[in-house]
Amino acid sequence: MTTGKADQAILKCKTVVFKNRIRIRDFFRGFDKLRCGFITPSKFCSGLSMAGINLSPAEIESIVEKFTEACRNVPSMSLVNYQAFCDIIDESFTVKNLEKYPLQQVSDVPLDIMNTTRYQTCNKSMTEQEEDVLNYVLTRIAQVCKIKRILVKPVFDDAAANKNSTLSVNRVTANQFKQALNVKLGLSLNDSEVQVLLKKFDDNNDGMVNYVAFANLVDPPEQAFDPYSLK
Repeated sequence: MTTGKADQAILKCKTVVFKNRIRIRDFFRGFDKLRCGFITPSKFCSGLSMAGINLSPAEIESIVEKFTEACRNVPSMSLVNYQAFCDIIDESFTVKNLEKYPLQQVSDVPLDIMNTTRYQTCNKSMTEQEEDVLNYVLTRIAQVCKIKRILVKPVFDDAAANKNSTLSVNRVTANQFKQALNVKLGLSLNDSEVQVLLKKFDDNNDGMVNYVAFANLVDPPEQAFDPYSLK
């Protein structure tokens, strides 16, 4: 796994921790009976799940690989240094042992976490031919939805909030995306059309679809309320 993949996954963790005000370390300590700072990979995954941090298998693997170390007592056993992981997560919001250094300056929360508009666009590049197909499909979907007077974003919001989903922020799985398009919205797209949408809006290449960016290109823009229009 590349370092970049792990860094992206860690950023997702930071975002969830920041938004939900999670004490992430508490979810791992219960598995660390000896208070050594290390737990097994399976226990680490359980801790992430209990904290409500839902990552793809590839993202979890990249984090586990980044923080796995050989056990000093049993060299053949590899354990995850969850303390190091938690230190990296927490460093965006506070300074370790700050009570000992009360005058130390604390850095601001990273802009990429605070930026609430980061999901609204998708800059993933495609070939010219793929872009032509994409624009055709998006235009057709927008026209159908306009005729039916339906918005696509609320449909995906419901899918993302489903208790059986990954509960990822502003993202759904590829299967959820396809089901919403063809079943819930009744768009009847063929496989090649669906695939070009998936290629464009799976902007992290992790199997999760940025449906907010998709909806922004399909749904009409919200109109600002004008009190003078009421006569």
